[in-house]
Amino acid sequence: MVALRWLLMSLAVAVGCDGSIGFVPAPGATDGLPPGAGDGSEAGEGAPAGPAPVVRIESPARGAFLDAASTSGIEVTGTVVEGRAVEVRVNGALADLAADGTFRFVDAEPKFGVHHLRVEAEDASGRVGSGGLSVLYGTFEPAETRVPDALVARVGPSVISDIALSVRDLVSGVDLEAMVKAQNPVASDWWGTLTVESLSRGRIRVELDPTTAGLRLVVGIANVDVDLHNDAPGPWNQDGWARADEAILDGIVDVWATDAGGVGARLVESSVELDGFDFDVAGIEGESLVRGIVGDLIRDKLEQMVRERVPPLIEDTLSALDLSRQIEVRGAMLDLDVGLGAVEVDSTGLELRADASLTADENAVVPRAPGTLRTPSEAPALGSDRLVASFADDMLDQVLSAAWSAGMLDLEVPVSSGSGPVTVSLLTLILPALSGLAPDDAPVIATTDPLLPPIVTLDAESATLSIGELHVILEADTDAGRVPLVTVALKIDAGLAASFDDGQVTLSLLGLWFDADPVDSPAGFPEGRELEDLLQSVVDMMAPDLEGTLTSVSLPALAGIRLAACDAAADGAAADYLTIACDTEHE
Repeated sequence: MVALRWLLMSLAVAVGCDGSIGFVPAPGATDGLPPGAGDGSEAGEGAPAGPAPVVRIESPARGAFLDAASTSGIEVTGTVVEGRAVEVRVNGALADLAADGTFRFVDAEPKFGVHHLRVEAEDASGRVGSGGLSVLYGTFEPAETRVPDALVARVGPSVISDIALSVRDLVSGVDLEAMVKAQNPVASDWWGTLTVESLSRGRIRVELDPTTAGLRLVVGIANVDVDLHNDAPGPWNQDGWARADEAILDGIVDVWATDAGGVGARLVESSVELDGFDFDVAGIEGESLVRGIVGDLIRDKLEQMVRERVPPLIEDTLSALDLSRQIEVRGAMLDLDVGLGAVEVDSTGLELRADASLTADENAVVPRAPGTLRTPSEAPALGSDRLVASFADDMLDQVLSAAWSAGMLDLEVPVSSGSGPVTVSLLTLILPALSGLAPDDAPVIATTDPLLPPIVTLDAESATLSIGELHVILEADTDAGRVPLVTVALKIDAGLAASFDDGQVTLSLLGLWFDADPVDSPAGFPEGRELEDLLQSVVDMMAPDLEGTLTSVSLPALAGIRLAACDAAADGAAADYLTIACDTEHE
């Protein structure tokens, strides 16, 4: 679809000196095209005269889902129905050819994914006829079946240190004085009633370190200074004070995966020390008892402040890695559920593992597939000091397959160029075989029918989005109704790369590559490699416009933590995880 759109946009409307309007290729639009491209002449030069053999592929069917669990590789069978072939090749490899023109080829060890099968039959005169189709090979599971270890994330010590700074900011905003004064009177006996009049403090420090027992948390509040007042019987009211050089809480925060698939955190053990604690309210009998009461009050309120605020902040920060969300596709709602299955903490950091499943509401199109492609393998070992998230390609394929089922690629659009609607006469300048099928002034409508879902494959530096057996139906929109022109099946590979800079992730298109086959076409329409060369030449000419930035998205902030200096790469033993690693900066 993209290729045809760019092909048609490479045409322009020319206005003659006499005011007449004619459709001509835009300047340079045909530069680089193969000689004779589009006229069905087998690339125009050197092709032997006479009809080429005609290939009929009988198995597999177009857009077939081939289950690796029940098939031994990909078997291609068919017949050369016209002409006499002396050789048949499938994707360049020799097939077994019988005297009656039947052929058979088996790819015994195909990779999981989209395969385009190009069959070429050559006769004794060197004439080549071809046919082709795309299939999806692999193992399949229903879309709602969970993908194990769909997301594996590691939060390294440096990131945990940035979380500690967010904890410090949170704790610094707490009104500790109000918490303590809410307990007034703090003590009362025959000697009077003791109240806290004011509390001041100095700086707050927070340390958060991963250990085998959990996250060790240290919160220190410097220069705690409490003013006290004792309302004694009679005229002997007294003012006093309590001071500590630093109040220090030392504890362990346990982090776990909840039954609901979220993150839970709580302070499971702690102690508070008051370094340099001193106390003076002169004249109170039992002053040592009151001293203990005031000290315990400071300890209790510090522990309460930490218990009530720090674990929820840790939960919220780690929950930012939860990708559960609703996705709307053409009126259908898809529910992506990413549920944590395990959270582990050791001295090297914190690791989270999540499964993923996807369901659709009643408005979604009934899936046209036996399920989503699965390429199960072990998740990669993430041993980094950074924030690292690794996504299974099975989860990406799961989302793409569900969106495909909901009609994401089922499009109907008027074809237009920079000069306006594309008409039949304009289209026939490059595809003359379509001449005479419909009125020249009829606008062209393109409809897409994707028989296979998009699939993501990864390599060291980029990702490839593959769409196999995407049928593009071109029709003329006439007063009498739609008139079919041609149906072409495309396998499109789009090379994608991600870059990260200044808090943004930018997705770029590296290029487009095609396999193409006519499905329903008039005589003389280009086929096989001629059709592919035609499309690829147009795309190559448009490369400066095609290649480049597709979109930019701001990276999320995790509770005051900014992601920066990220990179992405394929990971795992089978290179089927997309791993993104980021440095973090406290904001």
